[in-house]
Amino acid sequence: MRLSLSLVVFIVAFNLAGSGENAKAVLLTPSNRTALSAISAETIRAHIRFLSDDSLRGRDTGSDGYHIAARYAAAQFERVGAKPAGENGTYFQSVWVYRTSANPRSSVKLTAGDQEGQWVFGKDFACAAAANTAPLISAETVFVGYGIKSNDRDDYEGIDAKAKVVVMLDGAPEGMPATAGRMMSKTRAARDAGAVGIVVVVDSKDWTAWSEYYSRPRAALKRGEPPQTGRTGSLPTIIANAQSAAPIAKAGSSAKIEIDLLPGVVEEIDSPNVIAKVEGSDPKLKNEYVIYTAHLDHIGLSTPVDGDHICNGALDNASGTAVLLSVAEAYAKLKPAPKRTMVFLLVMGEERGFWGSNHYVRNPIFPLSKTTANINIDMPAAWKMSRSMIVNGSERSSLKAPVELGLQAVDLVVDKDPWPSKRYFYRSDQIVFARAGVPAFYMEPGFKWVGMAEKAAMDEFEEWERARYHQVGDEMLPHWDYQAFRKVADAAFIIGQSINRDTKLASWNEGDEFEKARKESIAQGK
Repeated sequence: MRLSLSLVVFIVAFNLAGSGENAKAVLLTPSNRTALSAISAETIRAHIRFLSDDSLRGRDTGSDGYHIAARYAAAQFERVGAKPAGENGTYFQSVWVYRTSANPRSSVKLTAGDQEGQWVFGKDFACAAAANTAPLISAETVFVGYGIKSNDRDDYEGIDAKAKVVVMLDGAPEGMPATAGRMMSKTRAARDAGAVGIVVVVDSKDWTAWSEYYSRPRAALKRGEPPQTGRTGSLPTIIANAQSAAPIAKAGSSAKIEIDLLPGVVEEIDSPNVIAKVEGSDPKLKNEYVIYTAHLDHIGLSTPVDGDHICNGALDNASGTAVLLSVAEAYAKLKPAPKRTMVFLLVMGEERGFWGSNHYVRNPIFPLSKTTANINIDMPAAWKMSRSMIVNGSERSSLKAPVELGLQAVDLVVDKDPWPSKRYFYRSDQIVFARAGVPAFYMEPGFKWVGMAEKAAMDEFEEWERARYHQVGDEMLPHWDYQAFRKVADAAFIIGQSINRDTKLASWNEGDEFEKARKESIAQGK
């Protein structure tokens, strides 16, 4: 029987309208609704506020600020009733790094005319944290402006810098691009001119920020022996407080400086992943796992901008951490408990190259062969309510159907990745799990923002990315709608429950690049 076009349209519309209602009937059960009520916009806001506070100094891997964040996350897991899933009955999985700090016993002695003085580390000068430093030098100084040598400008023209310490201003002069003031280029110019050392003079009003940034500790993932400390042939470089360096300008060519930068102090530091679980209730499926991930770290400090040098990482990724903590709280309140064991993993070192997630898949606490899904939450740009969700990667596996059902239950539609050329799927922790065979995806709000055209929403996000991503501007902003972040948490929880309805382990689509790794993992039982 042939159907009229109008009848076909009616049937399609009816099915589309009914799909959301069916999803709600299946997934918004009384127990799931009660668990969802544990997720609150106010709590998410409080998590973001704490994690992005200046006192955590940007949560750099291996830093004291990161350790505070890790302890905070563990305390929140304990508060909501999620059980420890780390090593030795704790919430932590140790990841060891070598942390190198600047040596405060390094010294600088300035002789300018009849004045002689010893500079104080942190007050008058600062040096970078490096295991290897240059030999002691003692030489005359020469001022070279901004120290720039390029096609458009040569600050070394007519100046004899050979065997001298060049003194230069920070950055680039007004009218030149900021890239002209890059230290790498300045160092090359100084070396080419025969200089034996560099003093970069920075504005006194920004000195505290500059000093902390320049001498900040550096972390390196522990691989074999620690960095060997010693002296090399590198060009000794310090930054100097303009007030302290003023006598150099007054003395002119008669100023002499002695710089003795001692090798940095190397420590072995545990910068852990944080991991919790809500145990499953199904006799069989409780030995299978859904693992939620978010990276807890950020990039720490940067060069000062208007006196601010802390990259707070409010969106990247205090927001994703806050969402994960809220999902854990909902699962901890779920009665009866979920069928599968739900795992909540906050990883370190994502900004350094997925250190924490790589460590986990090489040392899994729960078998990857029994892990049915990884749901990663990284930088959910949820400052405005969206009607859609990007679930990049779910379409590549059997997770596609349960993910879409979960989104329908909370009145969201699937949004396509608007920038596939940027390869976002390969740029956060989900790629580590995917390469280990675990079906994985990341989720973030799509650009169907309420009350805004889609193109305008995309433009706003791209402007945020240009002006704030990995910069001091990644802070909580007054216009953020925390109900939108709550919506992400709601969706993440319900998607997990939707995945749990399928008693089969998830698999990659036939022919997908990660299918082989999945089959090998299951065959080996790893």
